[in-house]
Amino acid sequence: MDGVILAAGFSSRAGCFKPERLVSGVPLLLKTLQGLRAVCSRIIVVAGYESTRIEALLQGQSGVELVLNQHYESGMFSSVQCGVSRVDSARFCITPVDCPLAGQKTICQLAAADGDVVIPVYEGRRGHPVVLSQRMKDVILAEPADSNLRAVIRRQRCVEVQVSSADVLLDLDTPGDFRRLAEEPAEC
Repeated sequence: MDGVILAAGFSSRAGCFKPERLVSGVPLLLKTLQGLRAVCSRIIVVAGYESTRIEALLQGQSGVELVLNQHYESGMFSSVQCGVSRVDSARFCITPVDCPLAGQKTICQLAAADGDVVIPVYEGRRGHPVVLSQRMKDVILAEPADSNLRAVIRRQRCVEVQVSSADVLLDLDTPGDFRRLAEEPAEC
């Protein structure tokens, strides 16, 4: 299974460059990468803003393909389409870089479920990562550039996998989100 990590954004609300921010002593990008390795033999990291910093973080990481989204300024869906266009596997997993804590158990549960769209759910709320079929690759790539992944998924029949960890809901966007995570302070 391929994995896609969306890491092309500006990190404007975070107050620093999010992919480098430490979570349990590990840069956020690498923490997200570690989780996906449970089921993904190949991981596509979509970079845009500060792509050289992303490239530096990925030095020495095997099974990782760095893809530059030339249109990252137009929003996250351009990164979704850029990353998904490189997927070769029958199914793939996709997640933003700032949703790093889904554990291997959770990711394996999602990979084991059958469906075109498989989403983790904790206490009635949907989270990340999402597992999609090859059919969804075609749907995503046919979507207008001003769309978004949430709109695409809403139109599909989804398989919801009930998970035991709220980690699938974690989205680290602001300094407060990182403080609430109660991790060691990181310099950006």
